Amino acid sequence: MKIDSITVLHLDIPITEAYELSFGTVESFQTFLVLVRSGERLGIGETTPLYGYNWEDSQSVQQYLMESAPGLIGCDPGEAVKSIMESRGNNYFAATSLCTALEFLDVDLFQNISGTVVPLVGIVSGSDMESILRSIKKQKSQGFRCVKVKVGGSHDVEKDLLKIKSISSRFPELPLRIDANKGYSLEEALYFVDGIQEYNVEEFEQPFPVDAWDDMEVLYGNRGRINMMLDESIDTREELAEAINRGCCNYVKFKLMKHSSVKYMLDLIEIAKAAKLKIIIGNGVASDIGCYHEMLIQAGTGSVLAGEMNGFLKQKQSILAVPLEFRNGCVRIKGAGGTQVNRSVVDQYLVKKETFS
Repeated sequence: MKIDSITVLHLDIPITEAYELSFGTVESFQTFLVLVRSGERLGIGETTPLYGYNWEDSQSVQQYLMESAPGLIGCDPGEAVKSIMESRGNNYFAATSLCTALEFLDVDLFQNISGTVVPLVGIVSGSDMESILRSIKKQKSQGFRCVKVKVGGSHDVEKDLLKIKSISSRFPELPLRIDANKGYSLEEALYFVDGIQEYNVEEFEQPFPVDAWDDMEVLYGNRGRINMMLDESIDTREELAEAINRGCCNYVKFKLMKHSSVKYMLDLIEIAKAAKLKIIIGNGVASDIGCYHEMLIQAGTGSVLAGEMNGFLKQKQSILAVPLEFRNGCVRIKGAGGTQVNRSVVDQYLVKKETFS
């Protein structure tokens, strides 16, 4: 099997409302789709850069894809993935769109999972407490059994604690995932963790910048009953090994756009399982295609904790020919071939298109 052509599509996908993170606000999804053809087979990959999560933005992704795609024409897809992974450097997001498109040329990837139900975590939105509580009430009515709350953006720990207290008082039965997106200092994180001990918290995620391993060890040693999860700190095997060796977390987040390759991500998940770490999968800033790929991974690995691949719920309109079947807080898997795009919607959102053959 050889690569016949590669098409790169840059889309500007509208979302229902702005998505607030500690390092910035997402106004729309700047999504890149890569379509790889080999004979009668078509593989589709996605990346949606998120500047602030790491250094990559739309311009850097576009440049990487324009430079990388032409040299892959005529290559074996498996060898192409190997070459990309060896040379990607820190272009994690950009490489994801190429690698996953190449990997999903394999029709045997993720067999016997059609019909599997993948539970998702709810999306909490709102700029004030009243709107946040309304949002959570809506999430519960849609069947979500766990919601994710963002903190750390203002470096106002008292304000963050008041948010958690208000949510927990109104919805004490609802587990919370709390994500600081690298927004705290050690002093702030210690104070915050001490203040959430009484609440129904599933885990507290990524309080510090990516290399703050010593601070993470200190916080983990003073975590009380609160589980600790790392996300941005773990892109590679080496970083996962660092977390395991230091014993500074008991949950790990895996996302395709960090790890670039489906098979590489599967390897990391197996390493984490062997180390008895709890696993959460999913990226909340991705379109239907990236979300569905992560749902396939979740179903294929038997991961049971609610996935965070909920970005498709933020879109005003699906870009799939057959939208994902969302019901009662879950999505039912249709099989590995469930990513055929709606051409008219893609054309509506298209910013730029390049084809190499």
